[in-house]
Amino acid sequence: MIHHININRLRALVSASLLLVATVTPLLLSSATYADAISTRSLTLLANGLVEGSTPGGVVKHKFDFTMPATGTWQSIKLLYCTNADVGENNCVTPTGLDTTSATLDDEFGSGLTGATLNNSVNGAPYLSYVSGQSALFTQHITIGSITNPTTNNETFYVRLLAYSGNDGTGSIINSGTVSSNRPERCHARITCLLCWCNHRKDRKCA
Repeated sequence: MIHHININRLRALVSASLLLVATVTPLLLSSATYADAISTRSLTLLANGLVEGSTPGGVVKHKFDFTMPATGTWQSIKLLYCTNADVGENNCVTPTGLDTTSATLDDEFGSGLTGATLNNSVNGAPYLSYVSGQSALFTQHITIGSITNPTTNNETFYVRLLAYSGNDGTGSIINSGTVSSNRPERCHARITCLLCWCNHRKDRKCA
């Protein structure tokens, strides 16, 4: 038995389907959350006494400098240490030997807010918590002390700066950015200190 196709009905059905897709797609896209970039960001490994900042396994200080965009409202900033430079919390492997569970907030200054509380309960993912939500554009400088560097020689590791809507390092990611730290071999006495660099900046403890 041969069925005859009603061309007009077919055209109407196709048109209705396309209209439905055109209506639903923007709604789906608008429901996704896109984090804005934390700009002008850097990480510097600072010496701790006689221990150079880039020493593998050394207990040193990590200084973060960044500019937070004036978009969204956030209440905490997580410092997520990873072996790769992905975004968000996905595919993060903690560098071998890294220990942040004794980390301390040694310094905090800039044009932005102060009075953060540091939580170091999860290794490789300490976070700064603030009492109230923040949304203003500002430049911040934060120094975290008592961090044990990864133990792999000449390894580049990454820290993802993640600003969350919640004050406990959870919720929606409002702003994000990644910094890296190239750890060169330690300088020797016969090598000029101009060759001793930490994340494109001179290491203050060249020896």
